[in-house]
Amino acid sequence: AGRPVVAVNSGGPMETVVDQKTGFLCDNTPEDFSRALLRLLGEKDLSLTMGRSGHDHVKAKFSTQQFRKQWLQLVDECIEKGKLRRKNNQQRYTIWKSFYYIHEASLTLLAAIVLTYVL
Repeated sequence: AGRPVVAVNSGGPMETVVDQKTGFLCDNTPEDFSRALLRLLGEKDLSLTMGRSGHDHVKAKFSTQQFRKQWLQLVDECIEKGKLRRKNNQQRYTIWKSFYYIHEASLTLLAAIVLTYVL
């Protein structure tokens, strides 16, 4: 949405918000939140700059293309590990187990798409 973020400095926001660039990561206190909000209200240029940076950051890190790239990397890694297992004859998988793992991965992908676009 092109807006700066003010969030608690723990959990998910630490991965998505770049402190002082796309928004502010604050301690979980009313004083810290109010300081960040007052700064954004008082400095319109800062608010606009952070909003644009946040938009660019989300597009670069969390876009559909980025998700697709990470997904394909994961699939490639799984294929390579499977080849290594078969080569070393450490573990044999039946075709049904392969279908099960593909089904599980597909459900995970579907959930990620739903969370990305619906929520």
